[in-house]
Amino acid sequence: MSLLLEVLFGFGLFATALLLVFGLFPTSHRATTSTKNLAIASDLAREFMEQELANDFSTISTRPAVDIPVPVTVNGVSSQTTFTVVVEVFPEAAGAAPDNFERKRVLVTVTWPEGTGATRTTRLESYAIQ
Repeated sequence: MSLLLEVLFGFGLFATALLLVFGLFPTSHRATTSTKNLAIASDLAREFMEQELANDFSTISTRPAVDIPVPVTVNGVSSQTTFTVVVEVFPEAAGAAPDNFERKRVLVTVTWPEGTGATRTTRLESYAIQ
């Protein structure tokens, strides 16, 4: 009788461990997808920031939102995430001497939908000085 209880107890422990391991796969997949999207969004923000700061100071201005669809394949499953990039420019008045340079604060915001239904955002901010 005690052998049967030991076998049942061992089987119960094994089944519990197996269920916990299988429960980690969806969490791991969500984390991988979220990390991939954050890396893509950061690269897009950096790219748009560099493009804007490469312009002549007088032409640095707010740009309309741009939708960028990015197709990806993870573990053989294809999907497409649309990233929305917004470049905003905020002119700032020149300060008192010796800081009397005209400045523009450039803010690049990238938003995208996550699989959970939430909208994620990342921002990159810099200054252009004339």
